[in-house]
Amino acid sequence: MTATPPGYDPSAGFPSPAPPAPGRPPGSTAIRVGVVLMVLAVVGGVALVVVSLTSLVGQQAPQEVDGSAVVDGEEGDQFVLYRVDGAETPVDCRVTGPDEQPVGLSPPFGSSTLTLSDTTYSAVRTFELVADGRHTVSCSDAAGRLAVGPEFPLFRSLGLVFLGVFGGGGTFVVGLVVLIIGIVRRSSARRTPPAWQGGPPAGPYGGSWPT
Repeated sequence: MTATPPGYDPSAGFPSPAPPAPGRPPGSTAIRVGVVLMVLAVVGGVALVVVSLTSLVGQQAPQEVDGSAVVDGEEGDQFVLYRVDGAETPVDCRVTGPDEQPVGLSPPFGSSTLTLSDTTYSAVRTFELVADGRHTVSCSDAAGRLAVGPEFPLFRSLGLVFLGVFGGGGTFVVGLVVLIIGIVRRSSARRTPPAWQGGPPAGPYGGSWPT
C-alpha cells in the first residue's frame, strides 16, 4: 500500500498546472513586421510619386537653340546641350549666368537622345547652373542645329512614378500577407487549450512514498 504524502488531501483532486510564464504572444513579430512594411510602402510610394510629379510639372521643356536660348532654374540644376544626331559640326557654344558669369561645359556622362519636331538630337555637352535665375546659351551658326533641355528627362520622372506606384504596392501586399499570417498564428494559439501537466505528487526523488 502506498502512503499518502503529508498534507495531501485526495478529495481536493490533483493540483492545477502552474500558469505559463508571461511572454510575447505567438504571431506578434509577424504582425509588427507586416504593419511596418505596409506603412513604409504607403509613405515611400506616396513620397516618390509626389517628388516625381513635382519635378515633372516644374521641369522646363527642351527647346531648340536658334543662335541663343534662355534656360531658367535654380543653382545646381543640370542641363544638357544636344546636337542633331549624326552631325559632326563642332559645338561652338558658351553659357553665361544671370550676372554674365561664365558657365563651364562638360562632356555628357553616358549617352542620351532628345526628339524635337521629328528631329533626333544626341547629347554633346552638359552644364550646371551657377546661380538661381536665367542663363543664356549662345552658339555660333557653324555649330548647326542644337537644342538644350534639363538633364532630368521625362521618362525618368515617369519611371519614378511607376516605381512609387508598383514598388510601393508590391511592398504593401507583402506586408499585408505577413500581417495576416501573424493574425492567424495568434488566433490559432488562443483556440488551442494548454496541455495538461498535472498529476499526483511524486514521492522523494520522483518515486513512490513509502508504506
